[in-house]
Amino acid sequence: MNLPHSVLRLILASYFTLCLVVGLRAEDTISVPSETVLTRGQVAVIEVGGSLSQSGRTQLTFRYPRTVIAIQGARGADVYAFQCPDITMISDIQTDDTTGEVILECSNVGPGQSQMILLLDVLALYGRETQGLLSPRRLTVNGTEVGDVVFNPGRIRLTGGSRPSDQSIEAITGNFPNPFSLNTEFVYVVAEDSNPQFVILNVTGQIVKDLGAIASFKGENRLKVELEQNELGQGHYMIRMITDLGVYFYSFMKLN
Repeated sequence: MNLPHSVLRLILASYFTLCLVVGLRAEDTISVPSETVLTRGQVAVIEVGGSLSQSGRTQLTFRYPRTVIAIQGARGADVYAFQCPDITMISDIQTDDTTGEVILECSNVGPGQSQMILLLDVLALYGRETQGLLSPRRLTVNGTEVGDVVFNPGRIRLTGGSRPSDQSIEAITGNFPNPFSLNTEFVYVVAEDSNPQFVILNVTGQIVKDLGAIASFKGENRLKVELEQNELGQGHYMIRMITDLGVYFYSFMKLN
């Protein structure tokens, strides 16, 4: 049966419209490995993969267990066909006693299906916690939050590298405010009256400020840090505490 040209044109138009709509509704997914096992003190890379259907300035938000890992940075590269080649860490904040939230911005994202998006550089911490959840939480493209995104979280699990007593009685537990400009106060716990050593490290592990030995009492203590103007540039840093029982790290963000 021969269809009239007007009906044929309508069918073809409807078909191409359907194809366009299906293409526009391509599913966005952001995934991390279902489980990552790290040794305390290990510097590691966690792959973030998935599918991004839109191009432009993109922000990715992750929740992470800040008593288990420190996120030191993120990487992408054109040569490896990452969807997010140019990455800036916008913020790294404390949301509660055990959780942090980091926002990464990619200035030039290209759409793609089932590809590598970026790499997270992490440090497995010494402390009382042994596991936690790394969770992609939010996707924003060109200033608009994307809905109907499939986020696949993963568990971070730590092994070895500490004495049993470390896991319950010594740690750097937080600082406020975080991020900060010049002044902040860190909270830490030690097992006995002692003089732990504190230094501030940059993301490459270099010492950028020696805070010295701090007289401390058994239990919870506070350490005020006051910086001079322009003493440290804006960015991501770690504070390290060394005691007789172990070495402990905590990440924080410095603003100008």
